[in-house]
Amino acid sequence: MLPKKKSFSWICVLAGVFTINVVALLMSRVVLSVTVDIVNIMAFAILSLIISGIASMGYFGISVFSYAFIFFNALGLCYMYFVILSNKSDGWLDLASFIGFIFIAGFGIFIGIIAELIYRVIKRNKVK
Repeated sequence: MLPKKKSFSWICVLAGVFTINVVALLMSRVVLSVTVDIVNIMAFAILSLIISGIASMGYFGISVFSYAFIFFNALGLCYMYFVILSNKSDGWLDLASFIGFIFIAGFGIFIGIIAELIYRVIKRNKVK
């Protein structure tokens, strides 16, 4: 269950999503035996900070969006590891898995916005 609107517990959500994403992205490179340098670490940290910031938008009261985005972020990470571990894209595993993750996370933003709008419309109609 996600915290209430304007709760400082959202900092824990931000930190948790950030940590999970950084570790998952770095471990994906380790599993692929790809060299990881400071540029990769910084890029993964920045990307994870952006993703965790988006996931923490529930702080402002759009929790349905946050639920949807966190779900699709986790789905994207699982897909990334599925591509890596199933070895379906010989020679392109690092790029194919990462692009799949970004695509699914981006789709999560779209679905989250749609879900939040539907929730708001239903909530508004029930109040009347």
